[in-house]
Amino acid sequence: VDAGELDALPAGERGARLHVLLGEKGIRLPYDAFQATFDIAVASEGACRAYRPQPLPDGARLTLIRAGGGFAGAPEDYGWSELAAGRFGVFEVAADHFSIVTDPAAVAEAAKRMLQRDAKPARKPVAQGELAVSG
Repeated sequence: VDAGELDALPAGERGARLHVLLGEKGIRLPYDAFQATFDIAVASEGACRAYRPQPLPDGARLTLIRAGGGFAGAPEDYGWSELAAGRFGVFEVAADHFSIVTDPAAVAEAAKRMLQRDAKPARKPVAQGELAVSG
């Protein structure tokens, strides 16, 4: 697939071109199903690129369950301190981005950390509600 070729096409024609290219490689998919999946992927990418998270409300408390085998070079807090005003705890689970929700031991550890009310916060603690997020 030539990205420049796809980029030169009108947006509404890119899915059809990809469908043709797949067919040329012997991959046979019903056009309507492929196009629907392609349209969803394009819309999802657009929504992700346009999303701008807002800071959590005052009093909210965040617990970051961080995958120890996460993304190399990522900040320890994955950028959450900007949204949580520094009020959160960080726990590391021996897992990666996917196994933290598929490996039974990692799931159990993440669940234990989410339920733990005396979490050691990375910053100043706040006594109100808690939001758990997977890394």
